[in-house]
Amino acid sequence: MTNPPSIADGENENGVPPPVDEMVLVQCEHFRCLAFRDKHGKWRSPFSKMELHNVVRVIEYNSN
Repeated sequence: MTNPPSIADGENENGVPPPVDEMVLVQCEHFRCLAFRDKHGKWRSPFSKMELHNVVRVIEYNSN
């Protein structure tokens, strides 16, 4: 597992978000949770598929 330093909008330090449908740990405005980006680039909960707003950064993802 890697823990990349991250920047706004869920991007990693290189300015590139994780691939579509890849499960990652994200920091939102008031909490952390698992999430994935859908094919439209929106962050979603893997359990409810509800859109997550205010994803600040990617905390952890496996970049095999």
